Amino acid sequence: MQNSANVVRMAGGDPNFRRRFLKVLPFIGDAINFGAYLADSSEPSLEQRIRNAIIIGGGGALASLATGGLDAVPAAIEFAGDVGETLGLPKTDAEPVFQAAPLLNIENYLREYAYSMDPERNIPESEDRLRRYKEYLGIN
Repeated sequence: MQNSANVVRMAGGDPNFRRRFLKVLPFIGDAINFGAYLADSSEPSLEQRIRNAIIIGGGGALASLATGGLDAVPAAIEFAGDVGETLGLPKTDAEPVFQAAPLLNIENYLREYAYSMDPERNIPESEDRLRRYKEYLGIN
C-alpha cells in the first residue's frame, strides 16, 4: 500500500508545497494589501493612497518578515470577528479574543501613523479599528 506522499509525488506534486505555501501566504497578502491601498477608490487623496500603500502595505510586509508571518494571525482573527458581526452570529466564549484582535494587529497602528502625517485628515470611521479603545481611554 502506498502512502499519500508517494501518490502526490507520482502525480507530479510536491508534498512540501503546502508547508511552503503557508509560509509565503502572509507575504502574498501584504503584496495584495499594497496594491489595494493604491487602488482604494474610497480614499479621494492620491497622496494619502500612496502614503497608505507605503506605510500600511510596506510596514505590514516588514512586520511579516520580522515575525515570520505570525502578524497574520491577529489580522485573520479580526477579520473573522468582523465577518461574524456582519452575519449576526451569536457570541461565543471566544469573544474576548475577537475583541482584543484589533489591538494586536500591527496594521491598525500603521494606519494611525499614516493618517497622522496629515493633520487635516482623519482616519475614515470605517477604517478606524482602534476607535472604541481610544474612546475608552479618552484619547482624541
